[in-house]
Amino acid sequence: MRIIRILSRYLILLFVLISIGSFLLLTTGLLPQERVKTNALYSLNQIAAELASSEPGILDYDNWACRLDVYTDLLIVTQSYYMNTLKNPASVFTNSQHVGDVNTLRAAMEQQQDSNDTYARYWGGFRVTVRLLLTFFNYTQIRRIISIVFILLAGGIAMYLHTRTKSIASSFAFLLTLGLLHPSIITATLQYSCCFLIAMAGTLLLPKREYKYLTYSMYFFILGAMTQFFDFYTTPILTFGFPMLALLFINQQEHPQLSAKQMLRLSGRGFTGWLAGYILMWIGKLSLTTIFTEINALGDGFNAAFNRIFISTGNVGGSLFYRMGLVLWRVFIRVFDKPVYILVAAIGTSAVWLLLFIMRKKTKKDLESSAVYLAVACLPLVWFVFVSGPTIQASWYQYRGIGVFLFGVLLFVIQSTKTHSLSGEN
Repeated sequence: MRIIRILSRYLILLFVLISIGSFLLLTTGLLPQERVKTNALYSLNQIAAELASSEPGILDYDNWACRLDVYTDLLIVTQSYYMNTLKNPASVFTNSQHVGDVNTLRAAMEQQQDSNDTYARYWGGFRVTVRLLLTFFNYTQIRRIISIVFILLAGGIAMYLHTRTKSIASSFAFLLTLGLLHPSIITATLQYSCCFLIAMAGTLLLPKREYKYLTYSMYFFILGAMTQFFDFYTTPILTFGFPMLALLFINQQEHPQLSAKQMLRLSGRGFTGWLAGYILMWIGKLSLTTIFTEINALGDGFNAAFNRIFISTGNVGGSLFYRMGLVLWRVFIRVFDKPVYILVAAIGTSAVWLLLFIMRKKTKKDLESSAVYLAVACLPLVWFVFVSGPTIQASWYQYRGIGVFLFGVLLFVIQSTKTHSLSGEN
């Protein structure tokens, strides 16, 4: 009976989340089309100027980690424009769009042509925020808003971690992690910024404790569902990793008696909840599209997922093990730019950790209590290897999922070498 009660709560929660998502899409699609059209057309001109540059969408051609995916932002703007509940209610679930170059899209909008394509595999929840913003702002202005929100959230988390744990080191670790991922690039695109904003908001809104109807598993279930709703498949693992690492560190400072087993169990419950929310929300979207439109989204979606995970090689030859090694190499080289910097970072971090560990006379128990950070830190590596094909193909932006690894390793160093409880408890 207990299992049935728990499952029923999650099913009810899933139904509520799907209903809220559908309601938001339907109501946002009612926003004044002419206002959206005016700013969408102006945005197309801004995007066209960037695409017409000598190296489209790249701020530093020698460093692909600084590449901007302006073309995907063009898709996001287009899909947001064509989500018109009054003219085409099905567009809410089919993700209607108009395929073509910028000039073709501009002409289609000016002449109020119907969409000629769909992208039904995703919720496209980004259309809720982007269409709302397009009612008042253009592409450049939206970028500025994203930058401001990003900075406020990052600063808020730094203050939040210090307030809850009395640890300046943990705040520094988080800001350093963001700094290594090129935040100026993240905030310059609609696509890249999504998961970072969800992850940081999710960290700031962490419940102080578990409640009967809001356990940590349920909270991460909500985060997983939100990620599936808003993200255009960029770096979803961030929305689990950042909040969970912060939660583990806070709990360990406020409750030093927590065992390594309890910490691992908490992270396991959280990840199970997050993954369930992420997958079930996706299945919910495909089901709605299949039921209410003529598109067989369930069949198309599962076929696409199967091909991406088990068949796609990322246009790279060689064995599976070669591709696994290549994807990890590309991820780390995007962060540190040159092989020598990877070695310096690895050796330097290890040396500092070992020196502090010996000087402060830490024990095996300290290692065991901190191992959970490394367990969570390894999740993006597993994710990259599991979907190596797509990650290789889009490593120039998907590599940012490594932020969970970087933050986790830094928290491991801090926790395993600290001299006393940062909350002031012994």
